[in-house]
Amino acid sequence: MSAVSPIRALVAYYWNAWYSLAAAFGAVASLLLGAWISGAANGTPITGGYCIYFTGTQPLICLTLLFACDDRVAKAHYGGLPRHVYRAWTPCSLRTMFRALLLTAVNLMSVLCFDVIMVLTGTGMHPHLTTVLYFVVLQSLATSLIYSIIEIITDPRIAGVISGVLCYVWVLLPGDLPDYATPYVANVLRTVGLNLNGTMMSPAETANRSPIGPVMVVVPIVTLLAAYVLLSWFRCKGADKK
Repeated sequence: MSAVSPIRALVAYYWNAWYSLAAAFGAVASLLLGAWISGAANGTPITGGYCIYFTGTQPLICLTLLFACDDRVAKAHYGGLPRHVYRAWTPCSLRTMFRALLLTAVNLMSVLCFDVIMVLTGTGMHPHLTTVLYFVVLQSLATSLIYSIIEIITDPRIAGVISGVLCYVWVLLPGDLPDYATPYVANVLRTVGLNLNGTMMSPAETANRSPIGPVMVVVPIVTLLAAYVLLSWFRCKGADKK
């Protein structure tokens, strides 16, 4: 198979711009809704908008987009199109990279659009925007890996449901658990001065919050990546034996 085949399959059969536009619209809408709710509640539109986005709709938007793309691949294959088109996306690693790039692009665009709107309305850019975007990328990678790990064991539909439950449990764990239990959500909210429940940190909490260490940032991604690689290896070994 030529090296161009995977790219051609992406453009012709896996990619659908409407899925990305719908996901981006949903992400921006959720941010604006969060800004409106928090602005009415405590007068902090940007931080509150981030809170609603990360703890409310972001995992659902990600997983809906992933499932829509995988559903398109299934329709392309089972609809009688040439088998080499589907085979170009058979390697799990290729699909996982595409998922990670797609989720990262959508989530970064949604946060940047949100901040642009805040600037246009006179609120100003958030001082911790770079840190927020950094954790957005990590959250996107984690969601993609969770989905792909479960897909190796089951199928896309079950992977979407299970990973959705895991992501929401991951996000909504009680605040008295260790910070690394909700690494990226907890860290990004801490940078904007919010608790996990969306309330503003008091001056004492802000002064005493623990620093974000490399363990909280690196360990979850490394663990997910190691699990993904091992499962992919065992699956390939099983396929070779058959």
